[in-house]
Amino acid sequence: MNTSKYAAAILFAAAFSAASAEPREASVQDRCILTGLMAQTAMGERLAGTDIGQAMEKMTERYMVVAQNDATRAFVERQIARVARGIYRLPQSALNAVPKSDYEIFARDAGKAEYELCMEALTGNPEKAK
Repeated sequence: MNTSKYAAAILFAAAFSAASAEPREASVQDRCILTGLMAQTAMGERLAGTDIGQAMEKMTERYMVVAQNDATRAFVERQIARVARGIYRLPQSALNAVPKSDYEIFARDAGKAEYELCMEALTGNPEKAK
């Protein structure tokens, strides 16, 4: 599971940097995919019992590799904080109902939902999110 997340983060590093000396602006979809991956990671950490500070440290380590300039670093930092706060705001009683065997699926679904919300918010078109 972690290997695929690291591989995805490395692939997104390419999306956030260009072959030339000037990094290109990441597309809306690139940003939303990254945000979805962050939500998946945050939910996985929350379900595993990791506190928010440790989860944010892990997310920073994992996703800051895509930040090739000050703008993308600021974006990644903001998204990590926003996504982690949102996931950790969920009541523990609701998460206790999730069987351990479904943690990975639940985390993946949280990431997918975050991706879809991001795409809808940034494109204004819910159909593009699907």
